[in-house]
Amino acid sequence: EKARAVSGAMDEVVWVVNSRRDTLRDFATYACKHARRFLTSSPIRCRLDVDPDLPEVVLEMPLRRSLLMGVKEALNNAAKYSDATELFLRIFRRGQTLFVVVEDNGAGFDLALVNSERNGLANMTERMKEFGGKCRINTSLGAGCQVEFQVPLPKQASLPDVSGETRELSLDGIRGLPATFPSNEKEVTR
Repeated sequence: EKARAVSGAMDEVVWVVNSRRDTLRDFATYACKHARRFLTSSPIRCRLDVDPDLPEVVLEMPLRRSLLMGVKEALNNAAKYSDATELFLRIFRRGQTLFVVVEDNGAGFDLALVNSERNGLANMTERMKEFGGKCRINTSLGAGCQVEFQVPLPKQASLPDVSGETRELSLDGIRGLPATFPSNEKEVTR
């Protein structure tokens, strides 16, 4: 078990720093794989809802890491405290804003009674603020919990062209990757 944990941590470090896996789609794929793997040994059913038309925008390493840490914290809290039977991980875009939502059908909690000496919820909020984003937590006793991360997407994305050169593309009107771009991994879709 310890070796598996170390291996998982090493995989995460490699993923975070790998510049060939730095797009929004790569993040979505990795976050979904992590959620499934993490919840496998729990009674919580993991459901994924990922926009199939996520643009191939580049997410810089600090943002990728912060989003992943937020998702991991929300998953960990759900597994530890929620008594949920089902959890949704939703990843989608509205305009120039990325939404990553972790929602469970568990016991919920009263935000006013959260132990202020614990850092998890505060860390999620601070991480998103660093990137001009927000972390919203919607919960109440008996009504589950929804953690919603919102971050602005870059207006321009640098994407490698098949020749290896870089070109600038506007996100406005993009409905996925042009056929000439290679895909690094299978896309996770709903």
